[in-house]
Amino acid sequence: MSSIKKDIFQKFRKPGDSRRIFFISISLFLTAFVPRFLDLGTAVIADETLWMRRSVDFMQALMSLDLSGTYQAPHPGVTTMWLGSLSMGGKYLLSGRTNISDFLFAAQLPFAIVTSLSIVAAYFMIKRIFNERIAIISGILLALDPFYLAYSRIIHLDALLTSFMTLSLLSFLIYINTSNNKFVVISGIFAGLAVLTKAPAFFLFPFAALLLFSCFFRAKITSALSVPKLLQKLTKVYLEWIIIAFAVIFVMWPALWINPFTFIQIFTGGIEEMGMVPHENGQFFMGAPVMDPGFLFYPILILFKTTPITLIFLAICILFLVLKFMLASNSFGKLERNTLILILYVLLFTTAITLGAKKIDRYIIPIFPIIDIIAAVGIFIALEALTNNVFKKSYSKNNDKNSNKNAFAIVVIAVFLFQLFPIIAIHPYPLSYYNPVAGGPSKARETLLIGGGVGMDLAAKYLNQKEDPQNITVASDYGFLLSVHFAGKIEPIIADKYEPNFLDKVDYLVLSVNGVQRQNLRIPQEILDYHYKHEPEYTVNINGIECVWIHKID
Repeated sequence: MSSIKKDIFQKFRKPGDSRRIFFISISLFLTAFVPRFLDLGTAVIADETLWMRRSVDFMQALMSLDLSGTYQAPHPGVTTMWLGSLSMGGKYLLSGRTNISDFLFAAQLPFAIVTSLSIVAAYFMIKRIFNERIAIISGILLALDPFYLAYSRIIHLDALLTSFMTLSLLSFLIYINTSNNKFVVISGIFAGLAVLTKAPAFFLFPFAALLLFSCFFRAKITSALSVPKLLQKLTKVYLEWIIIAFAVIFVMWPALWINPFTFIQIFTGGIEEMGMVPHENGQFFMGAPVMDPGFLFYPILILFKTTPITLIFLAICILFLVLKFMLASNSFGKLERNTLILILYVLLFTTAITLGAKKIDRYIIPIFPIIDIIAAVGIFIALEALTNNVFKKSYSKNNDKNSNKNAFAIVVIAVFLFQLFPIIAIHPYPLSYYNPVAGGPSKARETLLIGGGVGMDLAAKYLNQKEDPQNITVASDYGFLLSVHFAGKIEPIIADKYEPNFLDKVDYLVLSVNGVQRQNLRIPQEILDYHYKHEPEYTVNINGIECVWIHKID
């Protein structure tokens, strides 16, 4: 009887066993979804209310068959509006409520679900590109990446863009490795969804061509096909990929059904969005307000937004590749080639968005899952070195296999805990995370623009506890976020439309660290002077950063 149980157990442990794969998939989904779901709908950050309104307008255009009305912005944000309109439309039909705060949970929920599912899909793709161990570690790093997590909890563009671009890249990389045309189709579908989300996804088009071009040089050496036929085959693959992507774009965006030239506005709008014009409210970088923070902005942002474990093993992986190239460049195998492609993707995408004058932290999010995967490769390399050189000296040959499994289990638990603890400490404000290796929140406050109105929900909660809050008038640089939660009246602070003695009309002044950092690029000098000369009545502090100041106007 015991031998039968042992046989069943061994069968369960086989890599291809469906129950084990199902367990890993569910575990990864829950690891991703739970931190995205908990306390969802309690806070709103910059631009969320804008996309909620656009989603409502998108839904109304669909219901009235006004197909041109499904064009809301050149970004274009179509996937965001599809998810937002479906979730908020269902909420409206069930409740009939109209306040933004009533729809916040419903608006944010589908983004938590879709990004969590995309992490599970990425696990299966990474498993085919590398191996299961790298896939599991990657899945944990992806699921608990604070920066990716922060934007996966809101109704916006960048988390969806990141998910779709990542899945398109990974599935195309599978094709490069296997020549399985099924993955050209999958990659094309995700590329189309990425473009429907945001214009930077056009980066996938030249990068896919670059990958095929590299395939040409590798295949030219070993392929029995002539050079013209090889080029013809690769060109056919690329055209198929493009056609599939454009078919998805056309089917999913009703505005194109009546005016296909609307598509051109995505491309031109994307260039304008990230082109030569800086953000209208400026930026803050290296201790000073600036219009364009320059080429160091994104590299330094990466240092602050990665986690210690990701940053350390990213460096280890790169060092391993450099040393292996220097010592034995002809021994580059599948793992090394695929990792180099991912590194190239990170470098080229970062360079592309650095060329634009408009630089915002969330523009760099699409490289973070790829950084996580590269770091997972670094962890795998370190584990292999450890088990091959340490455990083999400590255990008998019969126990080598078990020791490797035990070592991997320890690594998985350690990665999970090291990624999870920082998120627990700052929940539900993952956007306030900053890497302690780079200096943590205090150094980030001196270096980077903080938050996007983070903490306005807590400021509203404080003000709502005042006597008769409905009759309180507040001036705020992020009044549109404060209004979601605050019961009183709000006067927006607009730098280029400011009137003298503005503060005489309000009871409280609520300023964000984001606005104060940019000084008079966003906030009028009179308001700043008042803030610096008066002690706040209340300060919202998140993760060691003073995020919002509330002043009682005397």
